[in-house]
Amino acid sequence: MNGDQSIKKWILGMGQKAKVLGPETLKKDIEKEMRQMLQHYLE
Repeated sequence: MNGDQSIKKWILGMGQKAKVLGPETLKKDIEKEMRQMLQHYLE
């Protein structure tokens, strides 16, 4: 697991307590991951 993956895992593990302020690419990656997770529950 590289540094980016570790950061993403940590952010997602914090759930609603975390808010990504930047960089923009990280915000987009987290948003994409969360949308994919939500799709599992909406199906």
